[in-house]
Amino acid sequence: MNTLTKHDAKLSYTDLFKRYSPNIHMCIMSFIRYNNILISRDEIDDIFQEVALKIVKYRYLDKFDSNRSSLSTWMKTITRTVTIDYYRKNNPAMQHENIEEYEEPAGENEPAQEFPLPPGVLTGRQEEVLTLALRDGWETRDIARKLSVTEETVRSTKFQALERLRKHYGIAQETAEHKERAS
Repeated sequence: MNTLTKHDAKLSYTDLFKRYSPNIHMCIMSFIRYNNILISRDEIDDIFQEVALKIVKYRYLDKFDSNRSSLSTWMKTITRTVTIDYYRKNNPAMQHENIEEYEEPAGENEPAQEFPLPPGVLTGRQEEVLTLALRDGWETRDIARKLSVTEETVRSTKFQALERLRKHYGIAQETAEHKERAS
């Protein structure tokens, strides 16, 4: 499990990118494949650069807390958010729900059970929806049936939960600034 330990407390951004560049690239590629997007190598490089710039600009390494998640999970969350923002900005026709339903699958050596949700951050319903969607791999329609709600309610609950997690992990500031610039 990759976490920032006391030994890694002085991890530089250079070391961070040496260690996690393949993970960032794989997360971007998984998103592209999942959404069946035809993309040039230049655009993949643009997304990677945007991820790197945001990590450095917003000093995410200084904000990381190993008590909240592993460094690997935290990096995937940042990469996923930046990739989604990139496509919303550059492809307004992309359907919102298709993007929100995508989640990075857990790596072979990182089973989903190792990444519990932080206590007290989400409502009970939000935890239930994220658990069914992310850990158990349920589709939106199946969650809606199980909970006796609409698919839109499931998507909305999931979106709100992800926003709370972004805020909890210190990602909300850059997301808000990006939305402001996109307006």
